[in-house]
Amino acid sequence: MANQLFDAGLNRIIIDNYNDEHELIPSVRDVIKDLSLIRGEVIIDYRLKNDFFGNRAGQSPNAEFLLKKALNLICLRPLMEMVVGYDGTVPLCCADGLWRVKMGNAREANLKDIWFSDEFRSIRSYLLKGDRNCTEICKVCDALHLPSLKGILV
Repeated sequence: MANQLFDAGLNRIIIDNYNDEHELIPSVRDVIKDLSLIRGEVIIDYRLKNDFFGNRAGQSPNAEFLLKKALNLICLRPLMEMVVGYDGTVPLCCADGLWRVKMGNAREANLKDIWFSDEFRSIRSYLLKGDRNCTEICKVCDALHLPSLKGILV
């Protein structure tokens, strides 16, 4: 599936490998066993099972708190990245680890069509204005990723 995603326009795959022994889990090992045949960049990040990177849109099991009120702050993640799960599911962003807001499926639709869908564009428009009340997960997300707006397609 990796090469299908690269052929569709993806330029990088980032895999979080959660394992406390810093060993590749079997599904990640399967992705890289034929690494010389993959036509794009693959990054594997080793993570401990209890690593904490924010509340992951309210879904992190080790989150110490959830926001009681949505942040009034832009969020650029869904404007800069597209996440594709192992089964082709395209969640709203990388913080949606449980795929509660599904934008489409790469096995059923073209990535370009998913990216430019009315729903995806609408959510990005709200987030660009700092309105995180647009989805249930955005309301409680504590992501503060604020890179430059240069070159972003809404």
